[in-house]
Amino acid sequence: MKKLGGISIAILLLLVAIALRIWVFKGEGAEAGKGGPVGNKPPAPVQVELVQSGGLEGDASVTGSLLAEEQVDLRPETGGRIVWLQMPEGSMVAKGQLLARLNDADLKAQLQKLEAQIQLAKQREQRLAALKPLGGASADEYENAQQTLKSLEADRESVQARLALCEIRAPFAGKLGLRRVSEGSFVSSQDILGTLTKTDGMKVEFSVPARYAASLREGDKVRLLAEGGKDTFSAVVFATEGSLDNATRTLAVRARVLQPGTRLKPGMFAQVWLQTRPDARAVNVPTEALVPVLKGAQIYVVEGGKAVARDVETGLRNAGRVEILSGLQAGDSVIVRGLLGLRPGSQVKPTGKR
Repeated sequence: MKKLGGISIAILLLLVAIALRIWVFKGEGAEAGKGGPVGNKPPAPVQVELVQSGGLEGDASVTGSLLAEEQVDLRPETGGRIVWLQMPEGSMVAKGQLLARLNDADLKAQLQKLEAQIQLAKQREQRLAALKPLGGASADEYENAQQTLKSLEADRESVQARLALCEIRAPFAGKLGLRRVSEGSFVSSQDILGTLTKTDGMKVEFSVPARYAASLREGDKVRLLAEGGKDTFSAVVFATEGSLDNATRTLAVRARVLQPGTRLKPGMFAQVWLQTRPDARAVNVPTEALVPVLKGAQIYVVEGGKAVARDVETGLRNAGRVEILSGLQAGDSVIVRGLLGLRPGSQVKPTGKR
């Protein structure tokens, strides 16, 4: 009797286990029918926009340096002692004005000696020229006299050139800076006597990134603000370097400042703004499509129903759009809404286009 009771209890437990198993299986089947296989999520709804071709117009800002129209360090072309000096600091001088003279006493003495020798050589050449037709002088004697005269005249020109090196003159009209020597100083060709600056003009030199170089042309206007100043000035681009700098990938540019006045000084730093033209090779997208990452920026595009992250290089920006220089092509579908929580490879479902 006890044996039959144990068998009944075992059978009852087995039936309960089978019933529980059937109930769990039905529950899993119902969940699968609602959301698909376990672990799969439904596609995320996103809003997309097609990439538009063409870059953006805008102001690019770079740092520049102000230059004088002309500026030169005044140096002697030869060594010697300064015996005459007329370089009033801060004064205006005319082109060709004598500023300093080195000791040239020995050269002047040589010149006087040569002048006397040339005078005698001319007289001898003239006498032989008169005697030659009469047979009183040979052709060799006359040619030797001519050669001697030419040699002495060449020596005179050499001494005169060396005398000119002893004079330091202003190469152009301008303003003298601070004088660095005094009368009586012994100087060499490496010593600077002072500086001369042309004050009737001012230039600004700056470098622009390679992506802006193609849009910059001679005659373009730029705006600048000198350090410590409040007023902006206009300048006109008149020259650019022939090629980009290999190290910095930038193009050196010079512009002539319009009506600089006296507030701008050579050597000042300046903030320069230039108007850039649209780059036909670039594309543009809404700024909200940009996703900042550690090494730059990414944009998610829709490919085959999935979100694909692309690394992009950005350019100019305005209030609502950003220029993309590489990483996208015109016609790509970029995700602009629904980016929160999105991962590369996520299933997405575009709900509309902007």
